[in-house]
Amino acid sequence: MSNLTIMVTRSILVGLFFCLFFCSYGQNNDQIKWEIRKKLTWDDFQGTPNQKIKYKALTHYILSVDSKIIDNEVVIYIMCDFSKSKSWVKSDSKVDELLKHEQTHFDIAEKHARILRKKIDNTSFDFTNESGSKKLDAMFHDALNRMSKEQKEYDHETEHGTIADKQRKWSSQIDKDIQKLNVYE
Repeated sequence: MSNLTIMVTRSILVGLFFCLFFCSYGQNNDQIKWEIRKKLTWDDFQGTPNQKIKYKALTHYILSVDSKIIDNEVVIYIMCDFSKSKSWVKSDSKVDELLKHEQTHFDIAEKHARILRKKIDNTSFDFTNESGSKKLDAMFHDALNRMSKEQKEYDHETEHGTIADKQRKWSSQIDKDIQKLNVYE
């Protein structure tokens, strides 16, 4: 292993440490990778509902970063997954409208994963020192903050999916946003 590979690997490991709460290294049976043709079903919501809160369902999505060195180049992967065991729905709330609302939460997460992929694709990183990892870390946290803000705005404007016309507008707009970023799937 060359010194460059060791330095790059060390730098990546330092940089990926920030991903502790959000990373999922490898697909497992609990997670569903976001796919255009795969929509969520109520069977995917396998977590235990929190009866103490007013919400009828919760979608737990995960944005994560992984990287590999291929031919002495760092390849960065951004994944958007759904956690079946941490997502839940109350048994009396399994209606199509609410499922569409929850799907749109997952879609918003994918939109921000694609925006991040685009930014990474258009950014130069120097992983021979910590600057590349710090830059990636800042971009990742910025994406999380922007996504969180949009998720809150979505819930507020649709009143958690209860305003049908607003829900349709949001779902339609997010679908369009994802299509515009299709090259970053």
